[in-house]
Amino acid sequence: MSIAKQLKQNKTTKQKGTQKMLETEIKNLTAQIEKLNSNFEALFNSANSAPVEQVKEPAKEETKPTITRDSLRELCISKVRGNSTNKTKVKDILKSKGASLVDDLKEEDLEEVQKLLGAL
Repeated sequence: MSIAKQLKQNKTTKQKGTQKMLETEIKNLTAQIEKLNSNFEALFNSANSAPVEQVKEPAKEETKPTITRDSLRELCISKVRGNSTNKTKVKDILKSKGASLVDDLKEEDLEEVQKLLGAL
């Protein structure tokens, strides 16, 4: 037998071996896919047959507009610019909360100071 024939025969044998290996691998993968599908069906069916509790949404809290120190500072400035006699009133309001500047105010006092300034 010639070398060319032997190479051709070896090539054909390798191709058949590779083809058999691929066919086996495809069968294994198909079996795994079928098993997964049956697991999904079982899971889906059990989820559908279980009683479903309706989840109640928690009541939404009314959100108050939050005031920032910057907006409060701008309010103080506008009150003083609008009427120069308000300067001492603004200082007195801040002092009543134990602060000399807006930055010195406690977080819980910001809203009350805003209301007091709004009354000017």
